[in-house]
Amino acid sequence: MKKFILPAIGLFASLLAAQAQYFTSGNLAVFRLSGNDSSSGNGAAIFIDQYTTSGTLASSFAIPTTGANSIIQNGVAYEGLMTLTPDNGRLVIPGYNIALASSVSQLNFVSSSIAPRSIATLDAYGNFAVPIKNSTVYSGFTLTGAASDGTNYWMAGNGPNGEFNTGVYPQIVYVGTASAGTTVQVATNVFGSGTRGLNVYDVAGTYGLYACGFSSNGAYNTTKYECGSYLLSNISGVLPTSPTGSSNSFADGTAGTAFDLAINPAGTIAYAADNSLGIIKFTHSGGVWNSNYTILLTNAGYITAAGGHASSSPSEQRSQQ
Repeated sequence: MKKFILPAIGLFASLLAAQAQYFTSGNLAVFRLSGNDSSSGNGAAIFIDQYTTSGTLASSFAIPTTGANSIIQNGVAYEGLMTLTPDNGRLVIPGYNIALASSVSQLNFVSSSIAPRSIATLDAYGNFAVPIKNSTVYSGFTLTGAASDGTNYWMAGNGPNGEFNTGVYPQIVYVGTASAGTTVQVATNVFGSGTRGLNVYDVAGTYGLYACGFSSNGAYNTTKYECGSYLLSNISGVLPTSPTGSSNSFADGTAGTAFDLAINPAGTIAYAADNSLGIIKFTHSGGVWNSNYTILLTNAGYITAAGGHASSSPSEQRSQQ
C-alpha cells in the first residue's frame, strides 16, 4: 500500500546496545500507523519499524491491538509523539488502551473510562509493557505525548478545560509510576489548547522536563506569541510531580506550533521542530538559549524532533499506510 509520511523529520538517539537485543545500536525506530484514514479517527494499529541508516527495514514490532495491553492511536497527526528515556533504554509510547475492534469514530473524543489514556514502553530487547493506564485524565480530549525518566511518567494533552480547576487546561499531568499511579497536574494554561510533545532530557547531568506547543493569547508574555519549548521545573530542581512553574526557554517568537525538541547531552545545542516555521537551531550561551537559524520546510505536514539527543542525528519518522 502507498505510504504517506506524517511528521517527516526528527532526531533520535541510538538504542541501547546489549547481547540478544531486539534493536541494533545505531538503527532508527520509526513510529508507523496502519489501516486507518487519519481523517476518520476510527482507531489505528501502531508498528515500531526498525530501519538501518541506509533505509533498509530490519524489523517491525506490532503493538498489541487486543487484550489487556492493547494500545492504539486515534490516527490524527498531532498525537503519538513517541520519546526515549534519558538512558536510551526504552521507547515511551502514548496511546489509548482499547482494542482496535472496539474503537469508535473520533477515538480522542471518547471518555477515558472507555479508552484509558495510557503509556506503553518498548525496550531494546523487545519487551513491551503498559505501565500507565489512566481512566480519568484527558477524558474526551486528545493525548498527544508522553515522557519518562525511567521510573516516573508524564502525559501531555489538550484538556478538558476545568478538569482539575475551573478555567484551566491540564496540559501536563504527572501520572505516577508503574506501581503507584496518580493524576496530578503539573502545568496548566501554558499552551492554551495546543500542547504537543513532552520530553525528559539529561542535560549536562541534570534531568529536565520539556514541553512543546502553542498559545496565541500571550498569557505569559504579552509581547509575542507563546509558542516554543518550555522547561518545567520545581524550585527544588527535581522533575515535577506537583504544580510547578515554566519558562519559555526555546521561544519561536512568532505564530507557530512547536511539536518537539531535541537537546545534545552537553546542553549546548538544541533543535525545535515547529509545524509552521520548520526546524529551529538553538545554541546555549550566557545562560540562555539563542536562536541561530531556521531550516524552512515546504509542505512538510507535521514534523517532530522527538526522542533523543541532537548529537546522534539519525531520523525518527511517523508514517501511515
